Amino acid sequence: MGEGSYRVASAEHGVRWQPLPRFSLDQGRSVQIETAGQTPTLRLRALVNIPWSDPGTLEVTKPRRTLLEQRLPYSAVASAVTMLSRRQGSELPAARWERGPFGNSPRSVGYTCTITGPDADPAVKASVMLALPITMESTVVACADVLLESPTAWAAALGPGENS
Repeated sequence: MGEGSYRVASAEHGVRWQPLPRFSLDQGRSVQIETAGQTPTLRLRALVNIPWSDPGTLEVTKPRRTLLEQRLPYSAVASAVTMLSRRQGSELPAARWERGPFGNSPRSVGYTCTITGPDADPAVKASVMLALPITMESTVVACADVLLESPTAWAAALGPGENS
């Protein structure tokens, strides 16, 4: 989403932000997040850049991080991974999320969940990331990503089934 891709609408009790979703081939600096040197078989990515007027007031607090950790296994990203396996006749939930590979600090959050095959080879990886603005950038960047890392490991993780 680029400049001009949101609007502020007045509401009865103040102002609210409304996104104007659009698809384009425009790519900002955040398009390279966790993609350098990779040639994935399948990648589903939602990337949002939100301009922020007072970035100094933002912080990832410990209670908010704990809340995110509790909710990630039930999130839309986790559901997308589970849905991929269900469509193939299996049930592989994205239940175990770990911090990383992004820096986790009061200015950023990053978690991944990896579904592996029987040989512990990564099959599918789901990631979420949030980066708060820095001095030179006044944009909040949020990214959710589902990556099919290895079709062979994915098929092995799914096991024998009617659609695999």
